[in-house]
Amino acid sequence: MKDARFALRKVICLVLLVLISSMVLFAQEKNRYGKYPGNKRNPNIDNYPKAIQILDSLKTNYYTQNRQHKIDGTSFNLSKEFLKEFACSYINSYMYYSSINDKGYYSRYFNESYPIGFTLYNQMKELPFPYGFLIRKKGLVLAKVIEDEILPRQYMIKQPPSLGYDYVLKAKVIEDIFDSCDEDTIYVRHSLSIEKEFNEYNDMLLLFTFKPRGTIQRPDSVQYVYLMGNMTEFMFVDGDVIYDPNKILLDVNIDSYEELKNKLLLFKQQVGIRK
Repeated sequence: MKDARFALRKVICLVLLVLISSMVLFAQEKNRYGKYPGNKRNPNIDNYPKAIQILDSLKTNYYTQNRQHKIDGTSFNLSKEFLKEFACSYINSYMYYSSINDKGYYSRYFNESYPIGFTLYNQMKELPFPYGFLIRKKGLVLAKVIEDEILPRQYMIKQPPSLGYDYVLKAKVIEDIFDSCDEDTIYVRHSLSIEKEFNEYNDMLLLFTFKPRGTIQRPDSVQYVYLMGNMTEFMFVDGDVIYDPNKILLDVNIDSYEELKNKLLLFKQQVGIRK
């Protein structure tokens, strides 16, 4: 009996030692902010969707090369091909795996992994349409405006509506180009009164980008609310004609909605943007 108890204690001690060693090992791999370093794969990456696994692999490659160039004292210039590949992976991860209140796989991944950094992010934003246009966008929808009202946020210092996302748009989704919106009626924060500032377009459909945010408290309910891609990133569509008073497509030679939609869908198909 004593031998059996001794053997059991030995097994338990061995298991505890392995667990503690694993915890210490992972703790040592994280930096002081609790993030896994950029030049090493996230040890939990197999628990993430394929798109984020690809993103992690590309990010690891980027930081490994960047670190080696710093050691060698040489300049590190990314190729356009790598930037486009990285941008596609990042677009895919954000579009389909970010969610309201930061609960999606995208947020979970970056909560424990080193960020991509401003340099790489800005280089992706400078890529030609639609790469740069789609960075950190949840989607692009064509919708019918139902109402658009001021619903201020709580500021520690009061700010005028023009400086913040104080308007909340309620709109019925007509077409969801990337199939990334779960709702038939969408609520979106933005910064200009569509009805007052753009009254000549009031009978037209609204075409806008959006990204996740959180919730808003209504008198009788709580509603999910998205954030417009940029504060005024919306256009108007009448039939097949796009009206772009906010100059969203300033450098893009497109004025037809069908042309824009087909260009984006072709991009989605060619680069493999999907859930």
